[in-house]
Amino acid sequence: MRIFVDMDGTLAKWNNVEFEQLFEKGYYRNLEPNANLVGEVRELIRNGEDVYILSAYLTESDYAYQEKLDWLNEYIPELTAEKTILLPYGENKAAYLKEHYSPIEHDDVLIDDYTQNLLEWKAYGGEGIKFLNGINHTRGTWKGLTTDGQTFHLRDTIQAFGNDAERMQGLLSSGDMSFRYQLLDRLRSDCDYYLGNGGAQDKFLWAGNIHSHIYFMRGLWNSLPEGEKPEWLSLSDIDNYEHRMLGARSDRTFDTVLSSAIKEAAAHDMETSGAVMSPETREKMLSSIVGGQNESRQSVRERLEEKSEPHNDTEDKTIFGAPGTMTKHRGNR
Repeated sequence: MRIFVDMDGTLAKWNNVEFEQLFEKGYYRNLEPNANLVGEVRELIRNGEDVYILSAYLTESDYAYQEKLDWLNEYIPELTAEKTILLPYGENKAAYLKEHYSPIEHDDVLIDDYTQNLLEWKAYGGEGIKFLNGINHTRGTWKGLTTDGQTFHLRDTIQAFGNDAERMQGLLSSGDMSFRYQLLDRLRSDCDYYLGNGGAQDKFLWAGNIHSHIYFMRGLWNSLPEGEKPEWLSLSDIDNYEHRMLGARSDRTFDTVLSSAIKEAAAHDMETSGAVMSPETREKMLSSIVGGQNESRQSVRERLEEKSEPHNDTEDKTIFGAPGTMTKHRGNR
């Protein structure tokens, strides 16, 4: 497993500045590190993980390339030069790596703050982990793994993914195509059950959780030869399963929390009112209250949406220009 880590907005804190400031001497060299993430990346390197830096730079800048190298030398001195990959900004990171270094494998991980980079990476067969830096992820367009270097520790996420990658390698080692078809069909059936009678419960998934389940589906599908992919399942179908299953899990979590809150409030009201009733009557009343939770969920969501500011998460790096103007910049992806 190889681990590729972005710099701007990930290892280094992102600054919303005038576009021209990106070309000034010292801008990249003086960026403040995201200390927790930097510490975790250094720990991964010391523990023998295969870690690379994969970051874009402005080719028009006289300073960006060297200052990024100097920044890495200071904050991640364990990193070797051959594992530092800086590419011209605007390039597809996955395509650049494939063309200039090596193809992306199913267990290659990209840690990045920019959703588009992660989606492109996954399209080439790798896995992505989004770094939540406090200014991105405002609309939740990324549905995969995340880390903030604090609450969600990178080492734990990498370990969990590494376990899946090792398991996947074992599945693919036999070369038995019929087994791969059969397992892929089983995984698809699990998705349908999860979305139906399974009630969005992870215990009905072969892999034990949504992310791992979808990871194995993509890996198995990609391992099948071109021209022999199943007609009954495409990559877009797998993406759709992931989206629907994550939505179903969110709804189930919301229902559980809302149900518990309503039951607690109702029970409190009955107790404080001094009402005396049989257990059967009490349960019927609680069930009647909870029965309206789907309508409650919709109304809550509508209120939240009304209060939410519209925001374009195409993402996440915004450079502010003159007062009253704002320019989206794909910048140092």
